[in-house]
Amino acid sequence: MPKFFITLALLFFSIYISAQEQNKSKLSIKEIMQGDAFVGHLPSDVQWDENGDAIYFKWNPESAFSDSLYTYNLKNNKIDQVSFEDTYNLSPQRVVYNADQSKKAYTNHGDLYLIDEGSKKITQITNTIERESNPHFTNNNTAIAYTKNNNLYVWDITSGITTQITNFTDKKEKDKKK
Repeated sequence: MPKFFITLALLFFSIYISAQEQNKSKLSIKEIMQGDAFVGHLPSDVQWDENGDAIYFKWNPESAFSDSLYTYNLKNNKIDQVSFEDTYNLSPQRVVYNADQSKKAYTNHGDLYLIDEGSKKITQITNTIERESNPHFTNNNTAIAYTKNNNLYVWDITSGITTQITNFTDKKEKDKKK
């Protein structure tokens, strides 16, 4: 039995050695280490548009300073760069639906929004300097909870009243006031 394992190990080792000898690649380590400059910039952050008619992605085919937003239109099979204004005004891709998917909540430019899927009515929930984030439906879909300044808030959909649930403070700032 041990002879079998030794023979098997020698067989694998000889195959490995012969495979390495046949690799006569002209690539050098210097070329490989160039990264995107050598292989090209790959698309990233790929997302479908809301209607499923196009695909948005970040790409840098011209080797510019940073990636730009591009869209691939499924109807005409065309790739176009999205302008800065259109990028800024795009509806967010990350939304949260309620249980029956009749409403969705999202953040856009730091403020919180609610869309009624039936009427497509958009309700702006917040309009503040601070950044609200992480919306989700709660209380049997009658409210939207979100975070602002590391605190939790809940906005009641029917009454429009916002309630602050937590009040975390920075202990260092509190000690300085004393």
